[in-house]
Amino acid sequence: MNANLPAPVAPSIFSRLPAEVFRLLATDSRELMWELLVVLHDTFFGPDATQGEESYLRRFIIGEIERFLVAAEGKRSWNSEEGWSPDTPLNVRANQLLDRLVATGWLVEDTEGVRKLIAMTPTMQKFLELLMQYAEEGPKLVGG
Repeated sequence: MNANLPAPVAPSIFSRLPAEVFRLLATDSRELMWELLVVLHDTFFGPDATQGEESYLRRFIIGEIERFLVAAEGKRSWNSEEGWSPDTPLNVRANQLLDRLVATGWLVEDTEGVRKLIAMTPTMQKFLELLMQYAEEGPKLVGG
């Protein structure tokens, strides 16, 4: 082996994913954030999504997040990092969560005229599907 050649460098996952993507799953509320991502993926962005579009009006996504928050109310509480007081209105919390999903790169927001559209890029769809598969099946064991 030639000592003058640099060692091969493995491709970086950070060159393919948004810089803040893991921040969402590294909080005290990570379980609820994971559940929210799965619900949004299954409802809007996954291969078996009930809606079947590429992007959605922001208000539709907000409505789904509000439904999720109401359903999750009794399960577990969101931690104080969300910055909510007990009397924070539901729509404010839903908008803050959507803004956080956009800021961390899980979703993208685009403006078309006066309409605000929300989408999940194909890269993030595939990444989330891989994470969901890992959560359901565990690691792949390869043997020879």
